Amino acid sequence: MIWTIEPATPADLDAIETIERHSFPRPWTRAMFEAELTREHSHLHVARDRQVIGFAVFVIVAGEVHIHSIAAHPDHRRAGVGAQLLAHLLAIGRTAGATLATLEVRRGNVPAIAMYQRAGFETVNIRLGYYQDNQEDALVMTARIGLADQPDQPDQPDQPDQPDQPDQPDQPDQPDQPDQPG
Repeated sequence: MIWTIEPATPADLDAIETIERHSFPRPWTRAMFEAELTREHSHLHVARDRQVIGFAVFVIVAGEVHIHSIAAHPDHRRAGVGAQLLAHLLAIGRTAGATLATLEVRRGNVPAIAMYQRAGFETVNIRLGYYQDNQEDALVMTARIGLADQPDQPDQPDQPDQPDQPDQPDQPDQPDQPDQPG
C-alpha cells in the first residue's frame, strides 16, 4: 500500500508523540519535535492514511542525510510504512545533492536493521553502550545514495576522451616475496 508522505505540521504533533511513545524507550518530547519543524536543515515528515501512521526525522547537511528516527504506529508496523518513509527521505537527500546517509540503530532492533540493510545500509562501526537507558550498543550504518550509485538512474553522458598515456616499458616479473614473520 502507498501512503501519502509529506512534511509534518504542528497539527500532526499529537499523533507523532503517540507513535514516539509506543516506539522508543526514551521518547523525544513535544518540544523537541516542535524544534525540528523550525530548524533550517531538519525535516520531519509523516506518512498518513486517513491519519498519521508513521514519521521520519532527518537532517541534510554537508552532503549527508543523517536519520534521527523512523517509526510507525504499532497498528501499521511490518506493513512497509518505515521502508516507504526511508525511501522518501533518501530521495529528498539525493535531490538535495547528498551522497551519504548515516544513522545509529540499537543493536537489538533486528527489524529496523533488516530494513536498513535492504535499503543498502551497511554497519561501519559500533558505539558501545551508546543508549543511556540500558547501555545497549548502537550500530552505525551508512549507505551511499548519490545518483551515480542508483542503478535505476539514466546513464551519465560520456566523458570526453582523455589523451593516451605513453606506453610504459614492461617491467620484469618480480619473484614472490616470502612471508615475513609477524
